[in-house]
Amino acid sequence: VTGSGKTEIYRALVAKVLLEGGDAIILVPEISLASQVSKVFLAQFGDLVAVIHSGINFNEKLKIWQAILGGQKKVIIGARSAVFAPLPKLKLIILDEEHDNAYKQDENPKYHARDVARKRMEQKKGLVLLGSATPSLEAYAAAQRKKITLVKLEYRYNQRPLPQVEIVDMKRELANGNKSLFSESLREKLRDRITKGEQSILFLNRRGYATFVFCRVCGFVAQCPNCDIALTYHSNRDKLLCHYCDYQQEIIHLCPECGSKYIRFYGQGTERVEEEVTALFPGVDVLRLDTDTTLGTGKHEEILQKFRQGQVPIMVGTQMLAKGLDFPNVTLVGVILADQLLNMPDFRSRERTFQLLTQVAGRAGRGTIQGDVVIQTYTPEDRAIIKAAEQDYPAFFWQEIAYRKKLGYPPFSHLLRILLFHENEERLIKAANGLAARIRTVMSKQEIEQYAILGPAPAVLTKLKNEYRWQVLLKGKNPAVLRKIAHSGIKAFYDDSLSSGINLSIELNPLSV
Repeated sequence: VTGSGKTEIYRALVAKVLLEGGDAIILVPEISLASQVSKVFLAQFGDLVAVIHSGINFNEKLKIWQAILGGQKKVIIGARSAVFAPLPKLKLIILDEEHDNAYKQDENPKYHARDVARKRMEQKKGLVLLGSATPSLEAYAAAQRKKITLVKLEYRYNQRPLPQVEIVDMKRELANGNKSLFSESLREKLRDRITKGEQSILFLNRRGYATFVFCRVCGFVAQCPNCDIALTYHSNRDKLLCHYCDYQQEIIHLCPECGSKYIRFYGQGTERVEEEVTALFPGVDVLRLDTDTTLGTGKHEEILQKFRQGQVPIMVGTQMLAKGLDFPNVTLVGVILADQLLNMPDFRSRERTFQLLTQVAGRAGRGTIQGDVVIQTYTPEDRAIIKAAEQDYPAFFWQEIAYRKKLGYPPFSHLLRILLFHENEERLIKAANGLAARIRTVMSKQEIEQYAILGPAPAVLTKLKNEYRWQVLLKGKNPAVLRKIAHSGIKAFYDDSLSSGINLSIELNPLSV
């Protein structure tokens, strides 16, 4: 469960490994968490600890690596790349929040820190420990099949109670005349916490003020010219921005298509939540934690430290808030809209929704006072939302795994994704169809059963940074066979003129399709 005190178990395990003459690596999903976790280990192991992440400059990193090779550093803490730290007597690798997508690098060289950790510990005859209140379905399924050992922490540290969770149907709120971002219940609970001097967290996994700009007369939506995505309005800069290529333009007051002045801002982001909270509770300080407010060295830690010290009663943020943070005075968490991740066109969307809701709910009531959580949603009947509210991972797992088995999705199969890129869409579509045809020829010649080709189809983001994107998916039981099929098909594709100028990105078991 969230708040079970697993960091204390990590600390005790590392102490045992050091006593036996070994070395250890502790991985966290993001750099921002490294500083919080490192305090626990620095307090006990002092100079034996080093923190590694991409924010460290080359000379500092070189000194740390020399100290590691020289045996002066024996405990390494960092984000995914720290899994490669060259500790000579490595006996333990811990992945905290193992379910997190940040452990997968989807740029070349593509790797998952969990796979690297397993391989290293296989070579060194050491232990990999995966820690999470919401394990990835693949990891938990492996535990059910006894491929890995399952250890349960079923109670919070010091027997503290889990937060009480309320699901609010926003359709009813709207029917009752409430058009604001906050339900009546969440408003009252926020007011109560402010009066008592307790702290609250408001979670919305989307930054900016409004998610798209729309003409009510002709239906025009302001879009990025480089990417197939709507521009987001950011009120603090008074500009429309693309979150993928950083394109920006001035806000529009007249529709460029029909000349109408009925331009409206739709959707909601963290900026708008911050503005509405400030309007609701004048004079109450509010902090915002998202990628816009954490630009610049040390900004992230500065915001967290201010909140940790109890100077500010309310913090608004994105999924940065959901990971491993410990605020003893937070007794209320409000999820503004739980449906955003749920409606993504991906078979993992329910799993991600459950993980994120459970994790963010786990920030409440970690001190001596029991916490409350309010989950606002337009789909209160969805199983991911219901099970997250009940904090019942096993029940969610068995429901979700049945759905995956029925459709043959991971962990019952492996996926290999081939993403094709080109600035000319027509050429790209011809190339994608050509590649798929060659892969089908390979599969028919080898008479391979239980393997399927899906697509070609446009990627969810069909155009990104002035390049069009189409994809072909291979699905099957054995990853080695998938690689073999893909290799033969791609080789035949590159022997043809269709492939000229086409770039490919090939990924086994992508986290998103």
